[in-house]
Amino acid sequence: MSTLWRKIKGVEKEKSLQPVEKGGVTLEKPTVIFLTGVSTTENKPQFVGGSISHVEEMLNSFGSGLADKTEILAWSYQKKRKNMFNVMSYNLDPQYQSSALAREFANSFLLPHMADNCTFNKKGKLESGDRKPVKSVADAFNNLTLLCYSYGTVFAQEVYNAARENMNVLGYSENEAKYIMTRIHQISLGAVSRPMLEKDRYASICLVATNDRISNHKRRLWWTFNEFRAAYAKELKINQISKRSWYISAPVQKDLWEEKVNKDGEIEMRNINHLFPKWFPRASHHELPHYTTDQDESNQFAKIARFALINCVRRKKPLRPEQMIKPPMKFFGKDWFLSKECQNYQKRIAKAVSKS
Repeated sequence: MSTLWRKIKGVEKEKSLQPVEKGGVTLEKPTVIFLTGVSTTENKPQFVGGSISHVEEMLNSFGSGLADKTEILAWSYQKKRKNMFNVMSYNLDPQYQSSALAREFANSFLLPHMADNCTFNKKGKLESGDRKPVKSVADAFNNLTLLCYSYGTVFAQEVYNAARENMNVLGYSENEAKYIMTRIHQISLGAVSRPMLEKDRYASICLVATNDRISNHKRRLWWTFNEFRAAYAKELKINQISKRSWYISAPVQKDLWEEKVNKDGEIEMRNINHLFPKWFPRASHHELPHYTTDQDESNQFAKIARFALINCVRRKKPLRPEQMIKPPMKFFGKDWFLSKECQNYQKRIAKAVSKS
């Protein structure tokens, strides 16, 4: 089984994860669903709990409280082998491919906001339903943000294809379906999907390191000219794929030091754990902290994903990519050091956009 999880506070760590039932994503308040990497499977609950904790930490980066106002969920997969097969299948047919698990996700957590009285065939595909008004669906989806890492970037696109297929069955027009789905916002990290071909789906930003070896392996098999060109960027570069989709690339260094809280509640700097074994001569540069760090001095991606997540959770209306990655205004004047960091960040982003 693949399962969507939420964390229950105030209980033992081993019992803190609770599965979300079908229809259990209400979207009554800002909601983040973390679609993580290929290794987050049913037999690795510690990865699920860690994923939710990482989102909480990102939301509370520059002041506590936002995570408590947000529904944070994480998805776990069945088996690694099946995930690998789905990556290949999707990249061969990015416009229409959706796995059985992606359809299950779309039917369980998105479809209840689109229609009532749904019926399905033996293969789990929608046959009929009473569609809900466009505005009702759009308002609900405006509360949803997908944070996607590695294989999660493929799964999110499969979910999109499955949701669009359902909308065709329900009788939504092409324009209505596109309008509704762009209310969902996506932050894509270390993508192994086809981001240059995924414009105007979700409102999205996509971060891919030019020296990310996992993403580069995918790119050698399935690539576009613009994605291939972006892989040679020597510094932060932003490709404006469409008015709702940006592709952001930059090289990252092998070692990255992050602030961590130890058992005594003290903050200390620790080197990130690498995906490849220590004895392996090369680094993958695919580790999640490369994409979610706030350490300006060691990573050109610093703060982008964090600002985007905070802005998406706080949004009242749909955002465009430039609004997603903009420093929240409440950070200016909060303290001198943070204001200065935000100003330097804005200069870095402006330089990257002007060279696109």
